[in-house]
Amino acid sequence: MYRFHPQWKLVFERLENGAIGELRTVRSIFTFTVRDPQNVRRRPELGGGSLYDVGYYCVNAARWLHGREPVAVAARQHVGPEGVDEEFQGVLDFGDGRSALVASSFCQPYRHEVELLGTEGRILVPNAFVNRSDPLWFEVEDADGARERVDTPGDDEYRLEVEDFAACVR
Repeated sequence: MYRFHPQWKLVFERLENGAIGELRTVRSIFTFTVRDPQNVRRRPELGGGSLYDVGYYCVNAARWLHGREPVAVAARQHVGPEGVDEEFQGVLDFGDGRSALVASSFCQPYRHEVELLGTEGRILVPNAFVNRSDPLWFEVEDADGARERVDTPGDDEYRLEVEDFAACVR
């Protein structure tokens, strides 16, 4: 659903217009604190773990933004007492000098952001994986360090996702 928030259309417009040059690295993080060992996110028999719960958003964003699949990956995890990864970090190689750094955690404060690093600047999306229809903003920084804040309208991502699915079916 996050892909359907209006901010991402504007981010892609900036990328396509060369605002940061050639995209080289996507850095994404999604973390929040889950301490209760009975929480479904910490139960291995129910598919728990930070990668499965929120880290996949980071991997998905990297694949979407680079427009291809990685050719190689490396990762590390810290497994908590319940037997699931409570900390995960990964490096994805998309070939041609393109990469992604992803991190997810159940042991850090709530944050979810994506940073796009290009040959001529960067884009920071501080509320990347929202599940609400609030207006948001992201920041574009050029090679000289000049920053532009881009305000984006809000809309219901779930409704937009369902409408897109229906259009595909039709």
